Amino acid sequence: MYGSYGAAYRRAALRQRFLRGRKRGDEAAVGGAFDEIGAREAALLRECGFESGSLIDIGCGAGRLACALAGAPGVTYLGLDVSPALLESARQRSGRQDWRFERVRGPVIPAPDASADAVTAFSVFTHIPEAESLAYVREARRVLKPGGFLLFSFLDPDVAQHRASLRAPWIEAVVTKLFWAPNVATRAADIARWADATGLRVRNIGGLLGQSYAVLELAQTPNDAGAA
Repeated sequence: MYGSYGAAYRRAALRQRFLRGRKRGDEAAVGGAFDEIGAREAALLRECGFESGSLIDIGCGAGRLACALAGAPGVTYLGLDVSPALLESARQRSGRQDWRFERVRGPVIPAPDASADAVTAFSVFTHIPEAESLAYVREARRVLKPGGFLLFSFLDPDVAQHRASLRAPWIEAVVTKLFWAPNVATRAADIARWADATGLRVRNIGGLLGQSYAVLELAQTPNDAGAA
């Protein structure tokens, strides 16, 4: 079913390498502003309560978040992506040989149940169909420990800045499809529906460097979930 999963993005990432060289191409493939956005993602993760523990980074790309967290003590990290080239770049750039970087061939997280303190998905749900986003949310729910959370970014069509990128002129849309990935809209109401469908609850929705973000958390106990 997922034999060609992520093929378009893999091709786009390789095109970026061809046009810009390996380092700049890998950075462009994940949206640019590599160090700045990586630092902001790491700061947001800490603001959400993650200082140490087990982290799963869906769509880790060339290691934007991994590099920002590389010096953090007590972090166990699993980075997932569809591109072997970007995964190898992330492994090398982070310098953390003890961390795992694995290719995914579908919206599945290769980790045991209740094994992660946090799951992130930056610039992932912004580029894949809703059914795949919801599948990842279900997987995040499965792997999260009680009290853990899923942090992800999204493009809200009710935000003016996001509408501009979602309704780009046709020529810009064609270029985006060739060299990056098409943009996908998600509303806060969609996120609330995902939370209801998976047994998570919405902790927070805010803004992050041109995208919005949401935090969905797993209750500490079944009683906490019932009170949400």
